[in-house]
Amino acid sequence: MIVRTPFVAPSCTASASQRSFRFRHITGASILLVCALTLSGCRDHHYSPLLHRSVAVGRVLDATNNAPIVGATITDLHGRQAISDPQGEFALPLPVGPDRLDISSPGYRSGIATIEVAADHPTLAGNQGYIRLLPVLR
Repeated sequence: MIVRTPFVAPSCTASASQRSFRFRHITGASILLVCALTLSGCRDHHYSPLLHRSVAVGRVLDATNNAPIVGATITDLHGRQAISDPQGEFALPLPVGPDRLDISSPGYRSGIATIEVAADHPTLAGNQGYIRLLPVLR
């Protein structure tokens, strides 16, 4: 049951038709605002707040000694990013479907991981959830 309580200023006496018009006008404007805010985040056709979302998880390691790489940047095809924590771990919310992750960190060669983001569980990025970067030789 929808209860409509029109706003009437204390010094204003509006007719029933004026109050009904005002209610419809405010309700319509509210719906348009919600739609505009929902769609404004859509930079591309793959992303929508309304699509089912999941998460890609992984751990970025040094390929020579398996030490965690802190502060590595993980970026998907559409510019969404995550940063690896002190254990080298990251979690990146993504829409369900195919994607590619670019992994970079100063002092290391960049890496790429192609993934298929699943809807029912977190998706492991890289090889069994591990992404290993080679150090840049100086």
